[in-house]
Amino acid sequence: MVLTDAKTYAFFVLQSHSHGTTRYLILDSDAQIYWGQSSRPIHVVQRTQPLGIARLPRTHLEVSDLFPPYNPLTMTEFLPSPSQDPSAIFTKRQNILSGERILTQPEAYAQLTMQEIRIAEELGKQPHANVCAYLGVVVDRRLRNRRVTDIVYKRYTCDLFHYVSCGLLRHRSQISHILAAVYAGMRHIHSLGFVHCDLRPENIFLTLGADAGNAQAVIEEVVVGDLDAAVRIGEHVELKAATREWWPEGFEWGDRARTELDEYSFACLGPWLGEWLEKG
Repeated sequence: MVLTDAKTYAFFVLQSHSHGTTRYLILDSDAQIYWGQSSRPIHVVQRTQPLGIARLPRTHLEVSDLFPPYNPLTMTEFLPSPSQDPSAIFTKRQNILSGERILTQPEAYAQLTMQEIRIAEELGKQPHANVCAYLGVVVDRRLRNRRVTDIVYKRYTCDLFHYVSCGLLRHRSQISHILAAVYAGMRHIHSLGFVHCDLRPENIFLTLGADAGNAQAVIEEVVVGDLDAAVRIGEHVELKAATREWWPEGFEWGDRARTELDEYSFACLGPWLGEWLEKG
């Protein structure tokens, strides 16, 4: 007698990995989730039919480790209107398949999402022109207990690192404008009782006017974003923080968050921009 698996399987996430391999999350018809890796490239794996997906190597994961439950009392569900321009929004999901954390600390992904939702909801109540505009969370009802998979923000043109590396930084006045905006956004985050903990160029976003790829493009907005490292002042920094060159000397992983952490990162930003300006 041959036993057959009555469940069905589908890809939940597919992602290219190193050396042409592919990592994936699989969701079954009982709302269980698995992760696995294939030696084949993503364009081949994504053509796998349902019966083939069922035969792929997979390891069971707890859904609760990856995605937190939706709480309608404390979270704002993002429900796009028919008139919503998809290009005007940015949907952020934890990069679950990129590193080895999925093998060693998978619960960190749900914790990081919850950490970000906590400050995002505060920003939703008290928005600021220099902090990314929060629009709500995406709730996946295929997952038990209605899990939050994504956080939605307004989309900006580019991050600050991209802006300067494309040669768009040409004048000292641009630096002054950027620094003033970042400082205002940072101070607003501090006023809400949080420390950003990862204030660096990749997490500062700009909206550019017409001819966005031209050095003459006007900077219309500068905002601080990417908030999943943010914790309340005095809490331990345990899940995520800025890379070492943006940390103050003496600050160690697991230390309590202080506003001085962001202030040090901000103090590094001016010289960093100045160096890029000198490069031309």
